[in-house]
Amino acid sequence: MEAPVIIREFSPIRGLRLFTSIPEGMRVVRVDRDRPGSIYSKGMYVVIDPSRTELVEGIDVALVTTGGPLDGFEPIAVVVELCRAFGGWCTAPGGGGHSQVMGAGKPLRMVDGPQNPEGLQRRIIGAVVGYLGESWGEPIRDLWPLNRDLPWREGAYERDDLPSTYVCQCEGVCLVPVYQDGARLLFDATAPIEPGDYVCLWLKPRFYHEGIKYQCMVKRLVTPLPIGPFPLPDEMPAPPVILVEMLNPARTFVVPLNRVAAIHRCLGEYGGKPLKLTRQQMRENNEAERAAAGGGV
Repeated sequence: MEAPVIIREFSPIRGLRLFTSIPEGMRVVRVDRDRPGSIYSKGMYVVIDPSRTELVEGIDVALVTTGGPLDGFEPIAVVVELCRAFGGWCTAPGGGGHSQVMGAGKPLRMVDGPQNPEGLQRRIIGAVVGYLGESWGEPIRDLWPLNRDLPWREGAYERDDLPSTYVCQCEGVCLVPVYQDGARLLFDATAPIEPGDYVCLWLKPRFYHEGIKYQCMVKRLVTPLPIGPFPLPDEMPAPPVILVEMLNPARTFVVPLNRVAAIHRCLGEYGGKPLKLTRQQMRENNEAERAAAGGGV
């Protein structure tokens, strides 16, 4: 009898509960850097409970850090970091700085580094309850890698460049057996979107760097789209996310919605002859459609 073929092998992260989806009422935050000795790795997503903002001994919490300018330092961006509660302090897992608690749910005062409590504000946004991963334990990663050090690609599509209906051609076999390599798919920017739909996700130009091949990608939507204004601001602490998946091989991805310019529903394969337009022609058509609808330009 032949030995079974092992398709994937990954050890779940010790001490962290595995979540294959986002539980109701929970949020996920991205780990933006590696720390020596920490169980958290750069790029993974941890699940936090926003109702738990108290400090409990040995429990990791997510902090939003804002502020600046500090003495001799530039203003810092809004970032999320993970710290462990210990003896009334927040200490970074694996070493690093620490912050003293000023009050439950209130800003924390930075006591290491520049002595400027007014310049740097930290607040707890939830306790870590686990991490987001595949069923075999591997952490779920970003659909598009985030790298602020690479230059942006020129010629990226803006949201207003996109027509209300358009055709894109698949490249690759990630959606087989539903859609084959080379299939031409029709998309509608106005069609309602539900979990289970195949969608085209458009990355904002400012996140479309030279390490990314495609500005738009077609995937199957796993989670509902949140209700609210869209698109979202570029810089957000712990932005809302959605989960999407490909089929071949089966894999799930995280999409932070602050990086997305547009999400359009796939209506299926297109059998006709598409009309090729320049970007300027598409933008002019969009403006004409908005004007005809009474929305102006």
